[in-house]
Amino acid sequence: MLNRGQSKLSSTKDMEGAELESSNAALMAKVEKPSMHCARATIRVTGGKAKTKGLDKAVKTEAMRIARALVKDALKREGEKVPITRLR
Repeated sequence: MLNRGQSKLSSTKDMEGAELESSNAALMAKVEKPSMHCARATIRVTGGKAKTKGLDKAVKTEAMRIARALVKDALKREGEKVPITRLR
């Protein structure tokens, strides 16, 4: 979390003197911001899982149970052995 936004920072590879010092000061100001938020426990969480839209989890579970039962019945009618067949 502390590295958030660090890829956008500019390089100081070929800088010297006052230019290097001013660039380092700007970089340090940019780097201190996430650590300050961490110390205050005010970090904004982004990119988490969105709440799933659609059916309820219990409804999906019941639908899968019924679907598996139907597939097992069809396999038994065809004479295949159910434990050998992978149902997922």
